Amino acid sequence: MHRISVSDRLFEKIRTFNSEQAIISIHNQEVKDEDELFESKGGGFIPFFEGFGFDYSHFQAKTYNAIDHNLIHLDKKFQTLFVHNTQTHYNDVKKVIENFDRAYFVTCPNANLYIENQLPDYEQFAAAGHRICIGTDSLSSNWQLDILSEIKTILKYKSKLSLNSVLSWACKQGANALGIEDKYGSFSPGKSPGVNWIKEIVIMGQDLTILPEAKVKKLH
Repeated sequence: MHRISVSDRLFEKIRTFNSEQAIISIHNQEVKDEDELFESKGGGFIPFFEGFGFDYSHFQAKTYNAIDHNLIHLDKKFQTLFVHNTQTHYNDVKKVIENFDRAYFVTCPNANLYIENQLPDYEQFAAAGHRICIGTDSLSSNWQLDILSEIKTILKYKSKLSLNSVLSWACKQGANALGIEDKYGSFSPGKSPGVNWIKEIVIMGQDLTILPEAKVKKLH
């Protein structure tokens, strides 16, 4: 779901309809307009929706930003995936971690470049620790649905990140976010993850480096 298109009444129905085992996914702070809408009734969303005939005259600016609004309306009992987070800052991340025991930040770098030509500042997510994972969004905002491509994009533009960390986002943290960590995401006794071989990974200095031409081959 997307906060801009979810009314307070619909938020209530989402809370009451779903069980505690449900995983809630919400697009969050993908563009600056989301925060501007709540902080000042600015940005491009109101003109956009009014162009389709929706009346936003009743909408009032708040004293908080988009993620604050999400925290007010989302139930802490759910495992919640905050998707995109291109405009999310350290204090936003900290608020989520302090309020939700089961929250994850999902980054979709190729979709972010496709739509707004910008990536999240991943250093702002230090407070999230292990709660970062990788997605693709859909083909309406991406060139392909390929996690390896997302990994390469992150490392291309954010070279301070290590391949080990980003692989963990794609595998272990991804399984945790989807609630399937008992079977997938890592090699541990009792689990049955798939085995993928990423070719063209080399050692440069003390670090593992993935080459631009790297491809993945499924082994199991």
